Amino acid sequence: NKSFCEDLTEGKFSFPVIHCIRSNPEDTRLQNILKQRTEDLALKKYALQVMLETDSLQYSRNTVATLRQQLHAAIATVGPNPLLASVV
Repeated sequence: NKSFCEDLTEGKFSFPVIHCIRSNPEDTRLQNILKQRTEDLALKKYALQVMLETDSLQYSRNTVATLRQQLHAAIATVGPNPLLASVV
């Protein structure tokens, strides 16, 4: 089971975290929180707010949707494959 903002607790550079950091390199708030590997819920909520300020979560959702569409198109080019399409 994953906990709330577990990537922060584990100090992992997840896709939204990377986007947030790259969106505003001068802002080191998220990097500082990530270094702490915190389990503090209030601090995690603050980090989430930082990511929302840069639209990192929406960017991640949009990227996943785009990749999913591209994957379906790639599957279609090699012929119908219902089993593979169901996994995507």
